[in-house]
Amino acid sequence: MSNLKQFLKSKSNLKGFKEEKDSDIIGLDIDIMKQDHANGVQIGEDCMIPKMRENFAWMRGHQNCWTGFPNDGKTEFTLFMMLIKALKSDWKWVIWSPEMKGANFVDGKIKVHYNILAYSLMSTLTSKTPYKHINEKYGIPLLTIDEMQELNKWIEEHFIFLDPQETKIDDIYNLLKRVFDKQGFDGVLIDPFKNIEPEPNKRDDQHLHQVFKRFKEFSIETNSSMNWVAHPKSGVTRVDNNGDLNPCNQYMLSGGAAWDNSMDGIYSIQRPNPFDEYDSNLTTFHNLKQRMQELVCQRGKVQDIRFDIKTRRYLFDGSDVV
Repeated sequence: MSNLKQFLKSKSNLKGFKEEKDSDIIGLDIDIMKQDHANGVQIGEDCMIPKMRENFAWMRGHQNCWTGFPNDGKTEFTLFMMLIKALKSDWKWVIWSPEMKGANFVDGKIKVHYNILAYSLMSTLTSKTPYKHINEKYGIPLLTIDEMQELNKWIEEHFIFLDPQETKIDDIYNLLKRVFDKQGFDGVLIDPFKNIEPEPNKRDDQHLHQVFKRFKEFSIETNSSMNWVAHPKSGVTRVDNNGDLNPCNQYMLSGGAAWDNSMDGIYSIQRPNPFDEYDSNLTTFHNLKQRMQELVCQRGKVQDIRFDIKTRRYLFDGSDVV
């Protein structure tokens, strides 16, 4: 049995698959309706964090935007949510994040890798550190080689790291499709969006709409969760005319209308007091847009989230969810 067949067989399956008579026409399927009626329809999957459930769930076939101002923790928080889903629901993720890559000199050559990202995942999973200097400076327990080898095996089973040589829309789509057809996965993170090479002679909004249309279809074709990390455009201020501190929203992104129109979910990670307390670990999650709220979750915000830098874990109302 191929890896993809094994992956698909491990998922909750309906019965009675039928090919469409015309590939350009999708008919209704009464057999699926009957099973939906008896067992319930496919809804957003539990994020496995009690405090987050009302305002966040992983919905297959949806594409989401994760945003926030620099250093507010948008990538850190997104990766934490992905790790919890992998740990508690056995989800498999694909990540393309050039900013998280590192390199070493090895035998007179340069070896590029995602070890730094893996080290962060290891720290979150164990509350220990893989770093000798952190162990010596702060007294945080040092991971043993045996522990790292076991964790490395688990990470390789749940995370696939990409390093595409060509980065146009078709290149990334074809790479993700090839990976899915070979072994399957539950979700994708591209961090940040700007790494998709724009098409020549196309306006920014045309480029955005083309990318989002292509990958929305991809998320449906693979029944997976498609996720983007997006940075705010230059010149955007956090403070409004009333002096209130606002979270980064879709209109603060380049091509904001395209993000607002195309995303199924838009989530903003905010440090609510970055000016008064530079070292504050307080975080707020904002669900700014949620399509199909009756199937996924409600819009709203989750407060009293704190990031423990020593364990690299987010605490929700003081509770450790790992």
